[in-house]
Amino acid sequence: MFLRGRRNPAWFGRWREDVIEGDQVKRVRRCEFLGYKKDFPTERLALRELEARVAPVNRPNNRPLRSETFAQFCGWWKKNVLTEFKPSSQASFSSQLRVHFLPYFGPYLMKDIQWQTVQTFIATRAAGAKTRKNLIFTLKLIWSSARA
Repeated sequence: MFLRGRRNPAWFGRWREDVIEGDQVKRVRRCEFLGYKKDFPTERLALRELEARVAPVNRPNNRPLRSETFAQFCGWWKKNVLTEFKPSSQASFSSQLRVHFLPYFGPYLMKDIQWQTVQTFIATRAAGAKTRKNLIFTLKLIWSSARA
């Protein structure tokens, strides 16, 4: 943790975090703004804020997050997982990826996709209830592969 700036000094925190890039686990250095000196007048208060942000990384059951985009992961998923399904299922899943998922989620990092993002995606689809249900099912399949 360190203080940066003269006129309006700000606290910054640094730590290292494991991320998955392709098939390898790499350790990435993170640096994040914690707050201004007026918000955290002492180093001890700023350290508490840093500990709160680093707590998920320090948990014993912490697993590295994927640092690839949804589009990159879907390329891997189509090559390794989708080929295990029946041809009819492959056709529908490929169509859903091409038409719905990749245009919307393609540029997102895997770690940035939260339930709010998925809810917004489903709400913006101009489709029937059954199609929306199928989209949710396909997204669950992709997400369970990403988790594993």
